[in-house]
Amino acid sequence: MKVANTLVVLFLLLTSVFANDPTSIPWPVGSTAAMMNSTKTLMNSYGDPQNAWGEGFHCGVDFDAWTEPPLGTTFVRCVHGETGSPVVISEIYQGYWDGHYEWTVVTTSGTDEYNHEDYGWCYAHLLNPEDLHIPENSEDGEPGWQIWEEINLGEQVTSMHPDAQTQHTHFKWTDWDFSNSCYVNPLDFLNPPPMQGTKYTWTFNPSGYTPACEFFFGEQRVPEAWPANPEYVPDFIEDENNLSGAVDVFFGFGLSGVGETTTAECGRNDLAPERIKWDIQQVTVSGLDLLVEKLLVNFNCSLDNQETEKAKQLYFKWDLDELNNIFTYIPEELEHEGLVVCLTNCGDAEGWEDLGIDNIEENWWQTNSNHLYSGETVNPVLAAFPDGAYQIDVTQYAHDPSVTFLQSIPCELHNFSPALRKVSILDAVTDKDYYHAEWIPNDLSADLLI
Repeated sequence: MKVANTLVVLFLLLTSVFANDPTSIPWPVGSTAAMMNSTKTLMNSYGDPQNAWGEGFHCGVDFDAWTEPPLGTTFVRCVHGETGSPVVISEIYQGYWDGHYEWTVVTTSGTDEYNHEDYGWCYAHLLNPEDLHIPENSEDGEPGWQIWEEINLGEQVTSMHPDAQTQHTHFKWTDWDFSNSCYVNPLDFLNPPPMQGTKYTWTFNPSGYTPACEFFFGEQRVPEAWPANPEYVPDFIEDENNLSGAVDVFFGFGLSGVGETTTAECGRNDLAPERIKWDIQQVTVSGLDLLVEKLLVNFNCSLDNQETEKAKQLYFKWDLDELNNIFTYIPEELEHEGLVVCLTNCGDAEGWEDLGIDNIEENWWQTNSNHLYSGETVNPVLAAFPDGAYQIDVTQYAHDPSVTFLQSIPCELHNFSPALRKVSILDAVTDKDYYHAEWIPNDLSADLLI
């Protein structure tokens, strides 16, 4: 019994030693190791829709081959392994995409296959690292990297594969032997950080469109029932000045993240924001009255590209460039780049901390809800949202929380027929109430108060 307990203790000690968290790292691409210390423009960000609609979230960040002037760079470099902290290549994975083979490499702190940590940095869409010419390896007949070989900070892992759809590398923090998950947002660990004060520029509406965003209201449907073709979307859209019943609210926008070194061919204008918040406000004679505040998503969390259902619920089936003919006129030679999110597929969670993607769920705005939010009502006295004018404020946050994008969506609700709410009879001499009565909400009924 004593021996068994000792083994358990040793096992627990070993597993705790091998568990590891990421630390500050340079950027993973650079024509030289020194260029890793320059911020880079993003091709895709953390939480973007993955490829086609319904294929999950983008679990990592992408850098294309044009991040450095004048001709760009395809060199992908090891981001950790400083002196005294050895790093090994713990995985070389070969995959087949779009008619060609590509390679994925994971570098993990450790010394060999028996002594390494649980997680490491992953670089994908690469040429075979075993073919990379490494002068110091030429004498042993192994020209490139081998699995479990030690690699140093700043050394070239290999290059981006030229046949990848848009030449780029995908970068994430994952298991030492590779998985579909990314356990952190890599933007949190890059140094210099992608913040406004470090030669990095986050821009909402980077293409300078007028208006700066697009929005529409749609009849409430599950994502699978959204229009199967962009041409059908106009029939799906509800009149924003005559809303009733259950509706969904959709919001389209653009965002770019531009680094210290960049070129005209670099990056995209349709990145996902890190956080999205929206408020329902009633327009009154005294101003705006906040009725509901919703926090939709916070991409400061782990992601798996198999989480397809929540990705479908968050992102509309068609991007702004596919809805170009419906909204603001854009010349045919230009793409109206931007994502479209469904704001109303949102739960009731409060607070940004640990929000992640958990608050994304099938939902809608029940514009004729009772004041308890427990169902519909036909009685305007019991309405949570009385008929009239409303303003929905949408606030988006870039990875740098100081960069926000606030846009207002106007709309009008028309759910109820006129109903008597209060009666007052005034004394003609004193001008005071002779008789006063009004109906006030009491649970799901309206009591007469005299």
